Amino acid sequence: MGPVLGIDLGTHGAKALVLDVGAGRVLGRGGAPLSVDSPRPGAAEQDPDRWIDAVAHAVREALAAAGIDPASIAAVGVSGQQHGCVALDASDRPVRPAKLWCDTECADEAREFGARVGRPVPSGFTAPKLVWMKSREPANFARVRRVLLPHDWVNLFLTGDAFTDCGDASGTGYF
Repeated sequence: MGPVLGIDLGTHGAKALVLDVGAGRVLGRGGAPLSVDSPRPGAAEQDPDRWIDAVAHAVREALAAAGIDPASIAAVGVSGQQHGCVALDASDRPVRPAKLWCDTECADEAREFGARVGRPVPSGFTAPKLVWMKSREPANFARVRRVLLPHDWVNLFLTGDAFTDCGDASGTGYF
């Protein structure tokens, strides 16, 4: 098996790692910082397009450090921050900056949502962020056609397909 590429979209940076699995050896590392925007009290947001730029930088850096042909990569794995709300329009473009897992601006909506569904729903989960958007930004909410988690947005960019996994889906508050 050829080398594998791991990508992690963290809250404060994107990281990439090229690994020779057979030898258990790191071939190259890369990274790029990200900042969190707080335009209002409790808000924690990022522009999803900045994630793509940071991931691209981190991957280029890791591949250069590894000194390998990118075509030799056998597999790519993507992980990242959970619970963020990447609201996309019909063209799969973000309708607004993504509200992150650490955003507490929607705490009231989380309490109300939890009361309606019969269990506590943390404000960090995705569903309360959509309730917040519906009440505070109805024009943006009306444009939403799909909602992804942050690393799922990276996967959409890389593959053209929108998907998530069961573990991450369980932290959205939809189930």
